[in-house]
Amino acid sequence: LGRLCFCCPELDASGRVPWRQRAQNTRQSLQQAQEQLDVALGEAQIRLTDALKRAERAEAESKQLRKFLQESNVRVEVAESEAKKCRDETEELKVSFRRAEETATKARQELQHARRRAEVAEAIAARCEAAKAAASGSSRSPSA
Repeated sequence: LGRLCFCCPELDASGRVPWRQRAQNTRQSLQQAQEQLDVALGEAQIRLTDALKRAERAEAESKQLRKFLQESNVRVEVAESEAKKCRDETEELKVSFRRAEETATKARQELQHARRRAEVAEAIAARCEAAKAAASGSSRSPSA
């Protein structure tokens, strides 16, 4: 007769239920299960510790990266601000240069006009001197 359920245990050779043997087998099974559980818990604890260390390292790295990113963003903002200042200054210098070119062009034109006026004045002065010389030469001839 095989064991059908807990209430109908197998009988030993003398027809009695071997409760002590069954209790001892159960204790051994429980002890083995406890040992297996302890091993599994130990392994789980090691894995958990490793995972926590990895998480801490990842968090530290993430914090460093956030800090680096924040510093980089500040540097980018400063660089963009400096670039804008440079662009604005460049535009101001272009306007100033255009004005200087216009002023130089006007000055060249005025210089050209002044040279022409000077040439005309010199020509007039030369004519006047020639006229004076001619006038003084004709006034000396009759008295000689």
